[in-house]
Amino acid sequence: MTREHLEELLIDRELGALPPAVGALLETYLRLDPAAQAEAERWREATRAVKLAVLAHPFSPAARRARAGACRAVVAVTAMLLAAAIPFAAQWFNRPAAPPCSARPAGWIRYSVAYDPGRRAFEVIPNETRASQ
Repeated sequence: MTREHLEELLIDRELGALPPAVGALLETYLRLDPAAQAEAERWREATRAVKLAVLAHPFSPAARRARAGACRAVVAVTAMLLAAAIPFAAQWFNRPAAPPCSARPAGWIRYSVAYDPGRRAFEVIPNETRASQ
């Protein structure tokens, strides 16, 4: 195998463009040739560095795709949570109202507020006085 062919195959393998059958043959060749194995490791490191540099650049298409993928994931999770929460919220808002409390607990409420139409004012009255009126 020539050096150029090996480099092309190694680059294709690192970028995920190598067919599985060719990848298996390349792996077998790399196991048999230690020099080719060292070359493959250098290409792996170089490709990893290039991928990191491309993703780190904020205006690269790969970085935009990565951000778009993250945004789509956030939107999907939010939509799933909302879809799960809507039935519970509907039940909570449509629950029957609590009946008004008509009984006063004894000894607890000392004063009441009453409107005096003659004076046109509100007044605070002790409950014992109000009960006797």
